[in-house]
Amino acid sequence: MDGQSPSPVTLDQVRQKIDEIDAALLGLLRDRFAASVTIKELKAASGQTASSPMRPAREAIVLRRLIAACSDPLPVALMLRLWREIISGSTLIQADATVHCSKATLAAQNLRDLIKSHFCQIPIIEHNTDEEALSAAAGIQATVAILAPGGAWSEAIDADNGPNLSVIGALPFFGDNGRPDLLICGLGFDEPTGQDETLLLSTGHLPRDFTPAPLWELEATSGEWLTSLPGFLSASETPLVGLRQGNDALALRVLGRYPSPIKIDM
Repeated sequence: MDGQSPSPVTLDQVRQKIDEIDAALLGLLRDRFAASVTIKELKAASGQTASSPMRPAREAIVLRRLIAACSDPLPVALMLRLWREIISGSTLIQADATVHCSKATLAAQNLRDLIKSHFCQIPIIEHNTDEEALSAAAGIQATVAILAPGGAWSEAIDADNGPNLSVIGALPFFGDNGRPDLLICGLGFDEPTGQDETLLLSTGHLPRDFTPAPLWELEATSGEWLTSLPGFLSASETPLVGLRQGNDALALRVLGRYPSPIKIDM
């Protein structure tokens, strides 16, 4: 009859709908992880097995897109926790990934929780020192070292001239731009995301009028200075090449490039 109200939805109908959605989600997750298996097989067939699936830049691109698409009633924080688990599981399908940290880093509860919440299922291996953790990650795919900014380990890295290790990420992955609590070191990729930072090591402060202005600075235990600049920069290109040529005494080195922390409202 015209004008008659539709029958109200019952609890049983809603629960049945949830069961159907759960089944669909499970199927999609199987497809997602099957795609990771295919990636592993394609890499093996093309001889790209040395290509690490530990790609903070790729992860940042994916998560920024998902955050932009996320809307009520799905909380952004919940979505991010789910996808960290998915990314972790996908990484382990592609390779035997490991995370290396010093005892001092893991002894700090807040840092240990930060590492575990980011890498989820990926095994964490403890070492006596940052230098040992860095050495364990050198030249091995799907392996990273997690290090506190300002340690003596920074003297061993030169992203523009070194064989493979560089700073490729920062933790926390989500938050306001500022000095990170931890840095992720691993196999470097020329993989700009559009919102990146470049980490420098120098014997002193950069010139006061240098552009772009630093995002943060920190004196390392060696007495040298860590400086983060906005952008995906190279020592052989503007503006760093001019800085090097005009300030030899700085002994400027690029330690790495990594995606800027993602700003979100939790």
